[in-house]
Amino acid sequence: MNDEVINSLKKVIEEITKVEPILNQGLLRLDELRALTTIARREYEVASNHDSIQYRKYDKTRRSRTRWRPVRRSGYAESDDGSELLELKQEIAELLHMSGVKVETKEIFLPPGQPFLGRTAIRNILSRAAVSIDIKDDYLFSSNQHTKNLELLQILSPYLESSLKLRVRLLGSSQNLPRPVLSDVAAFMKQFPNAELKGYSHSEDGSKQTHDRFIIIDNKEVFTSGASLKDLGISQSAISQVKDETTTRQYTKVFDQWWVQASPYTGL
Repeated sequence: MNDEVINSLKKVIEEITKVEPILNQGLLRLDELRALTTIARREYEVASNHDSIQYRKYDKTRRSRTRWRPVRRSGYAESDDGSELLELKQEIAELLHMSGVKVETKEIFLPPGQPFLGRTAIRNILSRAAVSIDIKDDYLFSSNQHTKNLELLQILSPYLESSLKLRVRLLGSSQNLPRPVLSDVAAFMKQFPNAELKGYSHSEDGSKQTHDRFIIIDNKEVFTSGASLKDLGISQSAISQVKDETTTRQYTKVFDQWWVQASPYTGL
């Protein structure tokens, strides 16, 4: 991509980022949403290689999407109305990353009841990886009434499918995995040999003590999350990038230390 195309794509991301807080509050007008979505779609279509795997996946999703326009008497969009716009932001960010252009990630506020926004935020982070993804989350496969056990694996799988070089390390608590997910997790590990899964806890009983969840990208970028990664957007939370280089190195060092002390899960 030339500089003109790159700058156009970056401007689209900036415009979407600017309106996201307004959209989340239900204060973005429908005509504003539709206009920005049209611009984002056009810029992405022009910049993309239509024979690429990334574009084919996007195009399949786009063609499968039910085509209807929400009727809002107020004239304002609800947050769910912006799903296509947020998806386009993600696709554009991934397109830029594949061209070696980093998109600056700042603190992301996730209001409750926005699971799609949570998934988009995670994908924006994972798409930055070229070499490795390390994830520490004591609640990797725990479930509640709102959450699927395998949510994180479903989010990770496209990145492992598209890159044979990408290494993924998942570090949970040392408590045994829930029985219902064992066979599915085992199948995931077999399909993606570049992914590893271990458990580690500070306490002897394996209790979940690490409440700060974090992601390390390429051993040089760290993102922290206040909620379990599979639950982002269900309850109020935020994702922040660690900016201090010393703190970033501490996170990577601690993760490596825990990984050495961790053990594979029984049954995998």
